[in-house]
This record gives sequence, C-alpha cells and structure tokens, in this order.
Amino acid sequence: MRVLIYPVHLKKHRESFSLYLAGDLHYGDPNCDTDAFYPRFIDAVQEDTSRVKLVGLMGDYIYEFPKQDRRNYGNTRPNRSGVLGLYSEVRDMLKPISNRVIACLAGNHDEDWYKAENI
Repeated sequence: MRVLIYPVHLKKHRESFSLYLAGDLHYGDPNCDTDAFYPRFIDAVQEDTSRVKLVGLMGDYIYEFPKQDRRNYGNTRPNRSGVLGLYSEVRDMLKPISNRVIACLAGNHDEDWYKAENI
C-alpha cells in the first residue's frame, strides 16, 4: 500500500473546507505499510487548520478472505475473531478523527466478510 496525501481545499468565504479520502488500506496484509495510514494520514487530518475538515473512507479496510474464498491461500487467520480483531484495530486507528468522518463505504473485501460471516 502507498498513501498519497493530497488534501483538497475549497477556499471560498465561509464555505471553505478540506476533504481527505482514504481507501484500500488492506490492513493485515504483510506488505501493508501501516505507518503510511497511521500516523501519516491521521496526522495530516489532525494538523489541518481548516475550519471544516471532512474525511471519507472508501473500503477494503482489512486484507483477509473467508475460508471458502478462492483467494484464501492458507495465509489468513483461521477464525472469525482474527478478522474482528483487525477491524477493531482499524477502528481504533480512526478514533482520533472519527468526528470528521462523513462516509464509510464497504469495499469488495468487506462485502466478502459481510456475505460469508455476517460481519
């Protein structure tokens, strides 16, 4: 994963705001650079001095596959608590900016878990 931080600033009188978007975190992937999202992305949002800061999250928060999924090569955690643990860790990373999050979309990895495990 690579994080590109390009804040969008709309500067127009009282309607100015900053918009931050993040997606495809794939937390739990051995190749995931967690530092790129936390703390870099989180810090960028927190350090922004704009009056209004908005964050949109675009899904694929973790990198795990249900047991029956063809993409599961045996490298995933064997039980549901591992998956819930990963989602909990992502949630904890987001807590410092949670009051700025205006949308959380589900990605295809997230949908796979919803369908397979009702998570």
